[in-house]
Amino acid sequence: MNNMKLRFFAVGILFVTVVLFIYVQFFNKAEQEDVKKTLKKDGYALVTMDEFEELKNKVEMLEKGQLNEEQQKASENGNKVKEQQKDKEQQKDKEQQKDKEQQKDKEQQKDKEQQKDNEKSNEEQQKDNEKSNEEQQKEKQQSDEQKKDEQQEPKKVVIKIETGMSLSDIADRLLENKIIKDKKAFVDFMVNNDYERYVQIGDFEFKQGMNLKEVADVITR
Repeated sequence: MNNMKLRFFAVGILFVTVVLFIYVQFFNKAEQEDVKKTLKKDGYALVTMDEFEELKNKVEMLEKGQLNEEQQKASENGNKVKEQQKDKEQQKDKEQQKDKEQQKDKEQQKDKEQQKDNEKSNEEQQKDNEKSNEEQQKEKQQSDEQKKDEQQEPKKVVIKIETGMSLSDIADRLLENKIIKDKKAFVDFMVNNDYERYVQIGDFEFKQGMNLKEVADVITR
């Protein structure tokens, strides 16, 4: 707006100068005075060439100053825009850094939870293994005890005494089944204690480890 006013002012001065030039060339002094009065009446000012040059220089300086001011203002606006852009980029970088840190925290928390779950799973697995081992050990112990009991319990043997068997034959059969350990000792015991004539015919059940009297009682009952 200021530039437009300055331009109009310069055009006005130029117009007045042209009018004065025409006046000097084509009118006399009396007429010049009339023209001056008319121009003044119409709001125009008469100036000399020196004054015109001086005004022209001032107008150019004003225009130049106005231009510099506008350039400075534009430069300031540009700097302001750059600073705003820089602030936006810095804010964006901060937000991205914050997002990265949050993501990192989430991953660390996830790793901790996973590690905790793994530890819990390992602990449960260890407990299950210990329980399984205890059960296996208990089963093994029970099996061993059962075997031990079976081994400790005398083995039962059924021996058949048939018609016509001598005391010696009976002793051989008892010795084969490990009911007695010494054939002669058994025969002597049966004869000396008068068991020989009471031996019965049939099937008899014996237990390993029985003494001679117990064996004699079984076959003479």
